[in-house]
Amino acid sequence: MEEVEDPEYERLKTLTVPEMSDMEYAYFKIRSREEAPPVVVNFAKLFEQGDATQDILLQDKDEIEIPTISPTVKVAGQVKIPD
Repeated sequence: MEEVEDPEYERLKTLTVPEMSDMEYAYFKIRSREEAPPVVVNFAKLFEQGDATQDILLQDKDEIEIPTISPTVKVAGQVKIPD
């Protein structure tokens, strides 16, 4: 997959949060989450079914996050019809 350069995002990376406008900071947060998409592992498939496709190699400074089950939906961006 070819990466497309984003000069605005690169510029925002050089600023501190107080130096950004609200709109710049919102864009920066959304864009920074796109940089490194999470890797999802199905532990039931890995351990119970022996599915080797779920076995990933961790590297130094990798973090494992096990989220709690939440009955909510997270939305990023604009909502066309909020109600």
